[in-house]
Amino acid sequence: MKSWLMIVVLVLVVASAFLFFNDSSVNLAPSKPYRAGLPDLTVNISINNVLNNSFNGSVQFLVNYTIVYKNIGNVASTNVTAMSGNSMNCIGGWGSGGAGTFPIPALSPNQAIVSQSSSMVNCHGNWSASATVDYTNVLTELSETNNNANVAISI
Repeated sequence: MKSWLMIVVLVLVVASAFLFFNDSSVNLAPSKPYRAGLPDLTVNISINNVLNNSFNGSVQFLVNYTIVYKNIGNVASTNVTAMSGNSMNCIGGWGSGGAGTFPIPALSPNQAIVSQSSSMVNCHGNWSASATVDYTNVLTELSETNNNANVAISI
């Protein structure tokens, strides 16, 4: 019986020590502020290859590139609009370019849409492409700083 009493007293002493323990250096709260579930759309552009199709003194290059739109957030995104385009600034002073908009459907977390694109250029100079997802900024995201991508090469 004495041993049970000793155990009860020991348990009470330990429990009261935890109840009265107050040390401000102990912080069990998460170090990052809580962020509600939000989507986060990103865009990346990569050049796959540049094919030299020049013949008989003509200049002709085919630039093949890929645009990847992805949701890296923790919830699905809603439908948004994306914009992409490319341009060529020729050494001779002239150039060409074009752009367009298109819908990006709802994307689940870690889901991506891959767009294969190409551009035919008829001069030497600087070629570039750009893309923006949610360019009208209608979607609240974890980060608004990763919605644009650009790439450029000298041909």
